[in-house]
Amino acid sequence: MAKNAEILFPDYTLKVSPRARNVWIRVSVEKGIEVVVPRWYNRRGIPELLRKESDWIKQTSKRLKEEENLIRETPVQLPSRIHLRALGEIWQVKYHKTSYPMIRIAHNYNSTLTVSGNIGNQANCREALREWLRRKAEVQMIPWLRRLSVKLRLPFNTASVKGQNTIWASCSRRKNISVNYKLLMIPRELVRYVLIHELCHTVHLNHSNAFWALVERKEPDYLKFDRDLREAWKSLPSWVHK
Repeated sequence: MAKNAEILFPDYTLKVSPRARNVWIRVSVEKGIEVVVPRWYNRRGIPELLRKESDWIKQTSKRLKEEENLIRETPVQLPSRIHLRALGEIWQVKYHKTSYPMIRIAHNYNSTLTVSGNIGNQANCREALREWLRRKAEVQMIPWLRRLSVKLRLPFNTASVKGQNTIWASCSRRKNISVNYKLLMIPRELVRYVLIHELCHTVHLNHSNAFWALVERKEPDYLKFDRDLREAWKSLPSWVHK
């Protein structure tokens, strides 16, 4: 590691990938800063790469840390209503204690969820509600992603739904996109921006100038949505986090 890189980012790790075609940087709470390079890449270029991306790395690291602290500090409560802002739906939640040990969720056409079973186990209740939200996201967001992919002419490989704690979505080198079911709880226009953002990563798997230029062509108001998205995490209820 070069001396300048050590001063800026002492904790970054290097990963050599035989499948990588380009150099890219990823930041996560679990692994910190990772630089992924192809086998053929001249590693002497890493310090300059880190300097060019330093603002993005610092902002992303700060945001992830703030989001992680918010999750830890927020009291966890079972919801009495669930507002799916992306869909324009509000679900009332009722709890019914029964002798059945497992948690079951039933829903009817007046937008009411009934959580029944051993409801004294709040952790299991939250897990069941998160699974309901995940299935809802699979039905709603993956077709939405496919429609945008066709409209924007940005094809992807596969799509899945997860419940990540610090990212809204991700795109792999193989163009596999993962979206967070928590997106259903933020405004629809922000969800659309996240989907566009990840579709653009199928072309540029980084946050280079070329990437942002592509994002701007697909969504001219991306700067506003990007700012709003950083704040949207704070609006999520505590029970959606694992």
